Amino acid sequence: MDPLGEVLPRFDARELHERSVDASPAAALGGVLSAPAAPDAFTRALLALRGVPHRDGTVEELLRGIGGQEIVRRDEVAVFRRDGRVTIAVAFWAEPLAGGGSLLRTETRVYASDASSRWRFRAYWLVVRPFSGLIRRSWLRAAVR
Repeated sequence: MDPLGEVLPRFDARELHERSVDASPAAALGGVLSAPAAPDAFTRALLALRGVPHRDGTVEELLRGIGGQEIVRRDEVAVFRRDGRVTIAVAFWAEPLAGGGSLLRTETRVYASDASSRWRFRAYWLVVRPFSGLIRRSWLRAAVR
């Protein structure tokens, strides 16, 4: 499944993370969207350093708070997108595993609309990318709880 294939087929950067969850796909998706946006002290500090609003709410509230528009929502898939000179799309989805439970995934894609934005984003991404991945993995861990 590629929930971002039609939403943002061209991209300059991509992050993909996954985790097994002992829940149905719908429950796994609900778990990650309702998980705390800052489920631990480290994630809270990263979001605070970045000045991210709505970090005291849920993952879904944070995405909406930074301008993400929900453009796809089904039992096992949710996609948010924020348009601008740099477009960001974030997807969460879960697929059933043969032995039970689900594989919960999150993918983020970023596309810069012009060369200047692309250059600035790439410089930013060199610094931020590792921390972005840590935040997304913390969201998946929180969904397991």
